[in-house]
Amino acid sequence: MTNNISFIVPIFRDTRYLERTIKSIQDQTLNCWEIVIVNDSDNDDADQGIADVVAKYDRITVIRTHDVGLSKARNIGIRSNDSSLFVPLDPDDYIHPQYIEQTLPAIAHNPNLGFVYVNSIYTDGENFQSVPSADYSFFNLVQNNFIVYCSLFNRKAFDDVGGYDEENFNYFEDYQFFINLGAKGWYGFHQTQELFYYTVRKDSAYQSEHTQKMGSVYKSFIITRRPEVFPLVWQEQAKETMSKFPKDFMLWNRQKQEEWVKENIT
Repeated sequence: MTNNISFIVPIFRDTRYLERTIKSIQDQTLNCWEIVIVNDSDNDDADQGIADVVAKYDRITVIRTHDVGLSKARNIGIRSNDSSLFVPLDPDDYIHPQYIEQTLPAIAHNPNLGFVYVNSIYTDGENFQSVPSADYSFFNLVQNNFIVYCSLFNRKAFDDVGGYDEENFNYFEDYQFFINLGAKGWYGFHQTQELFYYTVRKDSAYQSEHTQKMGSVYKSFIITRRPEVFPLVWQEQAKETMSKFPKDFMLWNRQKQEEWVKENIT
C-alpha cells in the first residue's frame, strides 16, 4: 500500500469557507496528499471562488460535474486518480494539522483495515464543542451511525463495495457507505484524538427541517439496500415505508423531494 492520500472536496454552489478547508489540508504535518475539488454546482456561482483558491494553493485538481449529487460526485473524484487512500472533506469543514500524521499509521500497518475515524469538534465559528465517537462495533453501527464522514479510507475497501451508492443522491450516504463496508468485512479503527472540525450551520442540508423529518425514510432506504445486516422486523418496516414513496425518490435533489413531500405527505 502506498501512502498517497487524496482529499475529495465536493462543492455545490457555496465556496464561503473553501479556503479554510483547503488551507487545513495544506497545513498538514505530513506531505503525502493531493486535493480533488469536484464542482457539482447547477450554476456558475462557485466558479470564481474555486478559481481564487486554486490560484493561491498548489496540488489541486478541479473536476466539473452538474448536480449529480454528493454520492456520485465523490465517486468521480475518488476514481479520478490511483491514490491508495482518500478522505472526503466538505468545503465548510476542516481538519487538524496532524490529521494525517495521527490516522495514517493504523491503516498503513494494516492494509485489511477499511478506514480510520476520529473524534470531532463542532463549531459555529465562535463556540467549540467536543463530540467523541465510540469505538468500532458493526453491531452498534447497525443501530445508528456514530462515525464521522471525514475518515481516512482504504481505496481497496471503496472499490470492493462499489463506492458510494449512486442510487442515493445525498441522504445519509455516509452511514450507508459505512454499512456497506462493514457488511463486507471492512471494519474501522477509532483514533480517539479530536482531529476533525465540523461547521454547524443553520442552512446546512443535514440540519434542515426536511432532513430531520425524513430521517426514518432515509434509513429505511439503507435497510432495503442491505437487508441482510438488519433485523427482520426492520426489513419489513423499511419495505412498508419505502412503498409509500416513488421508486426513484432517493435520486431526487432536495428541492424536488421537499415539493413532493409537501404535496403528498401530511
